[in-house]
Amino acid sequence: YKKSKLSTSFIDIPVEIHFHTRPNDKGRSFLIAPGFRGGVSVGDFWKLKFAEDVQGVNKAKIYGIANLSDFHYGISLRLVYYKFGVYGYYSLSKLFDDGKGPAVTPISFGITLSPL
Repeated sequence: YKKSKLSTSFIDIPVEIHFHTRPNDKGRSFLIAPGFRGGVSVGDFWKLKFAEDVQGVNKAKIYGIANLSDFHYGISLRLVYYKFGVYGYYSLSKLFDDGKGPAVTPISFGITLSPL
């Protein structure tokens, strides 16, 4: 195959502790929110793109991947100033069941924009 992608979807419940700094003269403050997240799997798929056509097919999408963990949990951190922020998540559980796949530890990070 030429390309391989694995996608998972989880419904998470976050638990965070919020620490706010004192607002400045414009009423803006800084938020630090360390926390914990746990979730349950609601879907997954594996997308493959083959290097050569096999009977006219060059792509495949497989649902319900075996040996993926049904639950995950990990630590999170959000840093927010005014309406702009960054977040990060590090999973303390592995993506695959023990001994049934590669040792992959999910992480994610990104930026946020809040309307409030």
